Amino acid sequence: MRAVLCIIGCMIMGLFLSACATPEYHESREEYKGPDYYFRDGIEDFNKGKFREAHEEFEKAIRLKPDFVEAHFWRGQSYERLGQPDSALRSYEDALRYDSHYLPAREAYGLLLFQLKRYKEAEPQLETARDLGSRMPQVFYALGRIELAERECKKAINNFRQALALDPAYMDAREALEKAEEGCGKRQERRAPPRTEKSFKGGGKAIEDW
Repeated sequence: MRAVLCIIGCMIMGLFLSACATPEYHESREEYKGPDYYFRDGIEDFNKGKFREAHEEFEKAIRLKPDFVEAHFWRGQSYERLGQPDSALRSYEDALRYDSHYLPAREAYGLLLFQLKRYKEAEPQLETARDLGSRMPQVFYALGRIELAERECKKAINNFRQALALDPAYMDAREALEKAEEGCGKRQERRAPPRTEKSFKGGGKAIEDW
């Protein structure tokens, strides 16, 4: 009987302590949520299109783990969706500072620079992404556009072809390839070596360029 009363007393005490738990106690439990917890919440918000909330979650993760490369990258993606390209670039730079071989950040960094028409800065980033094994057709398309502007016809055509190999339905790449092949062909015709023909007064032959 005494044992039963002891058990009942312990149960009552437990219920009492649970009921008296303060809000501060519950709030202190937030400290035990690690960076992965906030990162997962951020991804969930991002996939729902809640980019501002996602950004806040990635920020929390980064505060707890400053070298959280993936969180830096996804914070950059959130900034892009929020129309803040400069902040996005800084986030990609942060990700690459901690891991220079992190391909998603390298791709996103190069493509955003390309979209901002900062072509000289974009080119080495896109080349690095390609060398790291990128499978994004947009990377090869952007590289081809830059190389075509630099009159690197052969390189541009190869990159447009690679973009189409990765995505045969990529119409921008197909149109760029057709224009490059046509334009580069005409350019090579203009650069063809001169030929000698037509005799003229004074002896010898005149030189004509095509």
